[in-house]
Amino acid sequence: MTALLLLCAMLTLACACKPEDAPNDDVVSTDATDAPTDAPTEEKVELKDSDILLSDASEPVRIVYADGCKAAANRIYDKLVALDKNFTMGKYSVVSDSAAESSVPEIIVGDTKHEATAEAKKLVADGGLVYSVYVSGNKVAIYAPDTDGLEVATAIVLNKLTRRGSAVVYDGKGGSFTGEYERKGLLDALCKTAKSEDLPVYRIAVYDENGLETETLIASNPCQNCYSVTKVYCVTAIGMLFDEGKIKVTDTIGSIFAEELAEYGIDPAAWNKVTIHDVMRHRAGFEHGFLDIDAEDSSKYENRDFLEIVLSEPLVYEPGEKRVYTDAAYYLISRVVTKVSGEMLDQFLSSRLFEPTKCREFAFSNCPDGYPMGATGLYIRTADVVKLGRIYLDGGMYGDTRIISQEWVDTVLENGYELGKSGDGYAKGGMRGQYLYINFEKNVAVAWHSYDPDDLNGPLHDTLHEFLG
Repeated sequence: MTALLLLCAMLTLACACKPEDAPNDDVVSTDATDAPTDAPTEEKVELKDSDILLSDASEPVRIVYADGCKAAANRIYDKLVALDKNFTMGKYSVVSDSAAESSVPEIIVGDTKHEATAEAKKLVADGGLVYSVYVSGNKVAIYAPDTDGLEVATAIVLNKLTRRGSAVVYDGKGGSFTGEYERKGLLDALCKTAKSEDLPVYRIAVYDENGLETETLIASNPCQNCYSVTKVYCVTAIGMLFDEGKIKVTDTIGSIFAEELAEYGIDPAAWNKVTIHDVMRHRAGFEHGFLDIDAEDSSKYENRDFLEIVLSEPLVYEPGEKRVYTDAAYYLISRVVTKVSGEMLDQFLSSRLFEPTKCREFAFSNCPDGYPMGATGLYIRTADVVKLGRIYLDGGMYGDTRIISQEWVDTVLENGYELGKSGDGYAKGGMRGQYLYINFEKNVAVAWHSYDPDDLNGPLHDTLHEFLG
């Protein structure tokens, strides 16, 4: 394979609307989860029409940034590193536009002196556009006259970077409708359905590459119980420990709670075979679901030590043999987080997730000993729930901040750790109609809170899938 394959002499992605309108571009997800991960370096790369091959497995790529655009350049760097299975230090570099021009492939961000930037600026000026992404040869120039436009254009490039075979690719195929139209159209359609069907939905939030928007349908307290959507937060906490090298999904419950098992007088043999992976997939070996504080009166539990309740439960199936959905599994995961990190789940997530994503307020339901239940009981705003979906869409990033690794995102989706396939996307539901949904192809996350004990929200799901597949 040649070091550089040019499939388009020039391709322009530009917003076809005026500045007062929405950017006009369909973001087609080319996430690493869609790309082969075991391709040999010599494999021929077959690209779609309008794709640009930026680099083969050995060639470096530079990200050149103008003043004020370094954060955006770093985001692109992170995505390239995450995609490249043949990454070596120094292969990608982030340099200011004061550096001498180079013949290597470049992604150029902001108002630089580069020739490709000049063409991108001309497109914006001549067309009265919000932004442009201009491709010529092995150069991709991202330009917008203001910060908001640059954010949109950068997000589009991030979602059109992929890896096919051994190459890093810029997927330059344009779209037929705008992300802003899709976002507003989706939110309007969901709200219209909820109102026309008189559905018990409090709030709906939609978060795509253009930002986050929330609509209130029924006046209610700002923070609502996520119920089982809380489990995705537990999964995310395990991912943080995984990224820090403190835990593996193959670690056994018996090894983690060896002291507690001895204290309770429980034979550790069965738990020595149960892994974190088994527990997060509800395949620890329990015969039935239990420790469901939403359906049971936990004040009547004679044993107030919930960890002992879980560890004392007989494991009637071999680990991995049978899926038995139970909240007990994620109470156990909450306790794993505390045992490994030394912090309660809520404290652990506060500094690593809720603060970086600027969540306004949150609270967890706890067991009698003060440990968050993990499986349920996170009270939080709808607008803050949808941010978790955005993190998974962006490969573990929230803006310029890495929350979890791309590897963990891939692991969660591959193993169905609470985010399961739903149409063309992934979703997690909660009791009484709570919902979190992400769609990589359309690059959008959706969340809602409701009170739906009678399962009336079917039309809302129908509308969601009509729009997003």
